Amino acid sequence: GQKYDGDLLVGADGIWSKVRAKLFGASEATYSGYTCYTGIADFVPPDIESVG
Repeated sequence: GQKYDGDLLVGADGIWSKVRAKLFGASEATYSGYTCYTGIADFVPPDIESVG
């Protein structure tokens, strides 16, 4: 492994975060009050070139 020193650590590794577990110990996930829905649509608008 490697060691780094710094003033800030951003752990954006999701619900099963290894960063959070290392810093605060293993814990169960708790509901934050937020919900995120994602999806993929097979649709290309006819004016795609004009909107970027």
